Amino acid sequence: MSVTRYSRAIDLQDLENVHTLAVLAVPPGSRVLDLGAADGAVAGALRDRGCQVTAVERDAEGVAALIARGLTTIQADLDTLAADALPPAAFDVVLMLDVLEHLVDPGALLARTRAWLAPGGRALLSVPNVTHGAVRLSLVQGRFPRTDVGLLDRTHLHFFDQDSLQALVTDAGFGVLDLLTVERGLEETELEPPVAGVPAGVLEAVADDPLSRVYQFVVVAAPQPAGVRGGGLLQALQAGLRAHQAAYRALEDFAARGEATGHAREQALAAELQRVAEYVAHLEVELQGHPSLAAAGSGGDDRMSPAARLADTEADRDTLRYQLTARVEELQQASETIAVLLRDLSVQREFAESLAAQVPRIAARGGEVRVLDELDRYQAVAPTPDAAAALAADAAEFRRLQGAVAFRALARGDAWLRTMPWIRAQLSRLARRLAGASTR
Repeated sequence: MSVTRYSRAIDLQDLENVHTLAVLAVPPGSRVLDLGAADGAVAGALRDRGCQVTAVERDAEGVAALIARGLTTIQADLDTLAADALPPAAFDVVLMLDVLEHLVDPGALLARTRAWLAPGGRALLSVPNVTHGAVRLSLVQGRFPRTDVGLLDRTHLHFFDQDSLQALVTDAGFGVLDLLTVERGLEETELEPPVAGVPAGVLEAVADDPLSRVYQFVVVAAPQPAGVRGGGLLQALQAGLRAHQAAYRALEDFAARGEATGHAREQALAAELQRVAEYVAHLEVELQGHPSLAAAGSGGDDRMSPAARLADTEADRDTLRYQLTARVEELQQASETIAVLLRDLSVQREFAESLAAQVPRIAARGGEVRVLDELDRYQAVAPTPDAAAALAADAAEFRRLQGAVAFRALARGDAWLRTMPWIRAQLSRLARRLAGASTR
């Protein structure tokens, strides 16, 4: 099959894309060896950023596309590409994007790349994650569906999880500097959503494992001895972006639940008030039609005259009106909290969007330590120091109000009931009456 089936347009704003992460991870002006370059989408993007790119591809159609882009191109099979086929120590970065899983001996190729790397050079590779939730659930159903592209591409000879990928890199004489991931949900892969007939407990266990969302691993590695794993710019930016996106989703869900609960309680009180009002109207009509009943008693039994029932029910109506008024006030307080919450959501959204938009510029200018220091102070993503302070203030205000509203509601309700004990009696009487009506 043609390598053009792997072609993808590169959008540097899309951080959930292996090609984007590769382009951003390569410093502008680097000497790059792109092994398995396909049609040259990544190689072309790197050349546009000032890199000198040498592309290696086996497929004839891919080679033609690379030459048409004006790229230095070598046609070769990566399984048999000899160490002396390329000049030693000639490249700052060697790319192997979704390549190793197609080879007979991926470790051998990765080990050979050490000879082609200049001092301080890095290898950047990506592989699909065979432990993605879609694959796990397919196996639970007794299926292993091969596809033209993706997790279970029919041309894959090897399948990697995080541990086996780590072993592959280490055995080839490299140390992991950064481990990035591209994430996709169960509904976002090329596999049909494999959830039908799967027990709920299995679905929950898969959903709880963060690795179930990882679609591809992206590794930045250096020949041993390597530095401490992690701490690279892209890894920090990706983690920050995902953290803010997760916070945004959580806050959005909280706001929706709070608003729905408040409206439901308000509607329930309004409906109860309407029922009592209708009962009052009924009694008033009854008294108007039979004035003689107004003072009529019932002897020694427990039944009340219509006039007494009317007075009692009007008291219940007044009580419910008071309750409804208090509830509306409480909802107004909640609405103020939700307004602050929504403002915080807006800040979180702008924060994440600004972060994603500035990643290409930040990565292009280098100086990772300085940039990471700025990121910690929000200066890399907030337009001004005042904007960063506003972000922190909004978040603090939201947390304060979130706790304060619940406390005020409890305190107000407790104080109200303690100062007006007759309300308890009225509510009890109404509850008994309604319970009696429901049994008739």
